[in-house]
Order: sequence, then structure tokens, then C-alpha cells
Amino acid sequence: MPQPPVSDLHELVRVRYFAGQTLTEADLTAEQDYHRHRARRHNRLLHGVGVVDGLGVRTSGNAVVVSPGMAIDALGEECVVAAECRLVLGARGASTSQFLVLRFQEVLSVPVVAASAESGVQFSRVVEQCSVSLEPLAPLKQDPGLAIARLLWRANKWRVDSRFRRLRVK
Repeated sequence: MPQPPVSDLHELVRVRYFAGQTLTEADLTAEQDYHRHRARRHNRLLHGVGVVDGLGVRTSGNAVVVSPGMAIDALGEECVVAAECRLVLGARGASTSQFLVLRFQEVLSVPVVAASAESGVQFSRVVEQCSVSLEPLAPLKQDPGLAIARLLWRANKWRVDSRFRRLRVK
């Protein structure tokens, strides 16, 4: 679901309702798309990319812990970590550093049997989530992932790099 870069702005089109209009799936999807594109553009251009609030990072034994918070990714999506998140850290291996990366994701939810037998089971909701992962490299410019911390292998354990400067919104 990558969106066009900021330099590729386009006009937004919204549905115009009128009495007696028959609404279709396409009309309702277009209505949602309008609001979602508008919100992403607003986030991206007026606030920027980075951590909005929270998302503290600490190590605890053999795990890294992320506290609840919110960030805006390069596409303008809101990445929300609603509850404390804990990832188990493996042994160092070949790498002496790891990046903690947030990524917006959508997950289909609430399965229902469609009215048409050919459609089978459909999902009636989309849950907006944020994945948190450990990666050997920071996300590249074309990747909407947002690095919120760098972990370094020091004195036989992983530590949060205090010199890593994560992006913050304007």
C-alpha cells in the first residue's frame, strides 16, 4: 500500500451525495480513501516523520521493551503502539548492532460469510496496527519503516545506543 512521495501530490476527489443516490461499495470505499489520503497528507506535510509521543526503549534481561506511544511514518500513517511491547533479543551472531523499526500494517478482521456464494468468507473490518521488529539495517529512504532505536552489543549484552537520534515530528 505504498503512497506517492510528497513531490507527487495530486488532487483529492470526494464523493458528492444527493437524495435518491444508490451507494455502491466503490462509493463507500472512495469516501474512506478520501479521508485517509487527506489525513496522511496532513500528517506528512504539516507534522513530518518521527515519534510524536512515548515509544521509550529499554533493554530488560534478554529482551528489548518499547513503551506505548505514537509515531508518523514516511507515508503519513500513524503507527500506534497501544501496550508495552517486548521482543526477545537473540545472541549477537555476526551483527554488533540492530535497529528497532516500526511499520504500519493493516490486518483483516471479523470474518463474515458473503451474500454471494462465490465470494465465500469476507472480512468486514480492517485493524490498523504497528509492527515492531529488530532489523540489521536502518530502513532505506523508499521504505516507510521508522527506526526508533539502535541496539549495540557491548560487554556481552545488548544496550540501547544513547547516541542514536531518532526522528521526531516538528
